[in-house]
Parts: sequence; C-alpha cells; structure tokens
Amino acid sequence: MIERHRRRRSFVGVILLLILLSGLPVIARDQEDRLTPMDLFELEYASDPQISPDGRYIVYVRRASDVMTDQRYSNLWIISFDGKEHRPLTTGISRDSSPRWSPDGTRIAYISDREGSPQIYVRWMDTGQTARITNVPFPPEGIAWSPNGRSISFAMFVPEPPRQIGSLPAPPPGAKWADSAMVIDRLVYRFNGAGYLKPGYTHLFIVPAEGGTPRQISSGKFHHGGVGFRASEAVWTPDGKALLISANRRPDFDLEPLDTEIYEFSIADGSVRALTNRRGPDNAPAISPDGRYIAYVGFDDAYQGYQVTRLYVMNRDGSGSRVLSAALDRDVMRPRWTPDGHGILFLYDD
Repeated sequence: MIERHRRRRSFVGVILLLILLSGLPVIARDQEDRLTPMDLFELEYASDPQISPDGRYIVYVRRASDVMTDQRYSNLWIISFDGKEHRPLTTGISRDSSPRWSPDGTRIAYISDREGSPQIYVRWMDTGQTARITNVPFPPEGIAWSPNGRSISFAMFVPEPPRQIGSLPAPPPGAKWADSAMVIDRLVYRFNGAGYLKPGYTHLFIVPAEGGTPRQISSGKFHHGGVGFRASEAVWTPDGKALLISANRRPDFDLEPLDTEIYEFSIADGSVRALTNRRGPDNAPAISPDGRYIAYVGFDDAYQGYQVTRLYVMNRDGSGSRVLSAALDRDVMRPRWTPDGHGILFLYDD
C-alpha cells in the first residue's frame, strides 16, 4: 500500500513537471511580445495628410524617434492614391511638418528646422528642388497658399519689450547679478515644458512664394493663432484679397479665453472686420469655393461644464448665420467644403 502511494505521488510529480516544461515556450513568447521601453523608438505614425489638387497623391508627415539622441523627428512622405507609389520627400534627423500643396499642385510648402531654426521651405515636385523662403527669428506656423500661388501666409510670434517697474543701477564690471524682476500681468504666463512665456503676441504674415521679406498683416495686443492660443489657421478668400481667422481680440482675452470671433483681415492694408459677434467660441472658418458662404463651428456659451460644438454657415458678410448640426449630439470639427460647393464635410468623434 505504501509503495503504491509512493508510485502515485511520483507519477503526479512527473505530470506536473511536464506541464511546467510545456509552458516555458509560451512564457518565453509572451515575454518576447511584451512592449519594452526600447520599443518606443521603433514606433512610427502618420499625420497631417494633404491630398494633391488633382487627387492623385497624398503627402503626409511621418513621425519617428532617434535612439541615439532620444529626440523625435519627422519627415515628409508621398503616396499615390492607389497605394502603389510610396516614397520619402525629405530625409534626415529633422522636424519637417505642415506640408501644403500649391493651388496648381506643382509645389509643396512646408516647415522644417533642418538648417537650424524652423523656416518655410518650398519644393518643386517636377525637379525635386527645394528653396528656403524665410529667415524669420521665431518659428512660423499655420502656412497657407494664396489662391494664385504667389504668396504664403503664416502666423509668427512678435516680441514686445518686457514691462519693468523702476530701474536698477548698472552692475560693476565683471559682476554677476541676479536677473531683473519679472512683471507678470496676465493669467496665462507659462506653459508646461516651455516655462515662462516671453512678452509679445502672435500675428499674421504673408511672404512671396519665391522668398522675400514677410509683411505683417494683423496688429494689436492680441494673439492671432499660435501654440496655446490657436483657434484656427488662417484661410484665404477665393479672390485673394483677405484672410479669415478666428481670434480673441477682447481686451480681457485671458479672462474670457473661449470668446473667439471670426475676423477678416485685408491683405492690402491690414484692416480688420468682425464677421461674428456672440458670447462663445466661433472657430475654424471655411469659405465656399464661390466665396459666398462661410462654414464654422462654435456654440453659445452658457458657462456650463460642457457644451456641444455645432456646425454653422453664414453669408460672406457675416449675416444670416444658421446652425446645421442641431440634431447631432457630437462635437463638430474641421469643416471643409466639397469642390462643387454643394456640401460641407466635417469630423466628429463617435
């Protein structure tokens, strides 16, 4: 009886050992499939797809990481609409972004820091030649082609002298004094990862597509686009005479950050005209191909924790505004007109 019991325990032990050994390859495979910190350097993703005017190609931003410098970088790639052609337009450890086709599809404008600071570049698609067309002191953003392809608009930070209270005597030669006191009179004065914001405002500019001196279009102590304040990128009117953008031009814009309106800036003299006027955000203007209507998104601010962003359309002069998405309980984003002007496309999260 004792011997039989010992044999039974030995048999059970062998079975357990076989089960454990049979599971080792599975455990090893599970460990191989696990995501590790080093795998993050292998991740790549696409963003900002832009369709060519003839609908044959898509240029997009391909983002990746460099394991040697622990830095993110991005290049431009192009793919045919049928997926058969796929190749890079730019290479190297640089940050290339914001590709935009010219109206005739012969050129692509984009922003890159491949020569140091971010600047605007133009690439000719037939020859592959590239030219840097700006030499600005601060990073340009939100580039857009004029309808005739002769100019490019963008937003850029314009610094102002810091506010000072009193004056300090000059330090003796070789002395190392502490920095001057910083006067903060705005609610938004620093960003995570960026630190204290420099005094100044973001304004609209245009530059010749062949290069030259940028000309400032907007003015005043207000932000017109820009990181942290962006309501929308500027869009050209079909006649090329004005830029449309949503901005907060209230004197107390930092107290009412959502109260943006849609403005029209004249290219000729920089004069500005408000096309909307209500309590609440009006953002992302998109003008119809014939220039008669403007689609945009927003809502009447009732100071609630959350409100649905609606799709609106109004006449070119700002009159006749009406909501188009009242029956949709989702936030509407990025409206775009169809080429024939008979419909409006938009995004929403479901």
